[in-house]
Amino acid sequence: MALIDCPLIDNKHNLKKLWEDAKLTMESSSQWFDDQELEAVEENIHEFFKIDPFSDAWRYATNTKGEPTLEGIQTVDLKHLKQVIDSISTPLEGSYTAIFEDRQGE
Repeated sequence: MALIDCPLIDNKHNLKKLWEDAKLTMESSSQWFDDQELEAVEENIHEFFKIDPFSDAWRYATNTKGEPTLEGIQTVDLKHLKQVIDSISTPLEGSYTAIFEDRQGE
């Protein structure tokens, strides 16, 4: 089942699982962006997954076991982070539009 069809996502914020589901849906869109762009988005998603697999470190100071999140990270380059987020959001927003248009034509 594709992400867009799921009434309830059972993996919560598991970035790897969410990306796998989203990628399947996006690849089936007739207006998909090119493979190079897909690979770039996927690389960035995987980098986020390595640092923060469940997307909770940016929201909470400690995990469910009481351990500090983002341990060992002293600084964050916010300018670079914004550039990466922008590079991901543009294709994701575009694919959302393409999927919406595909579904309107069904």
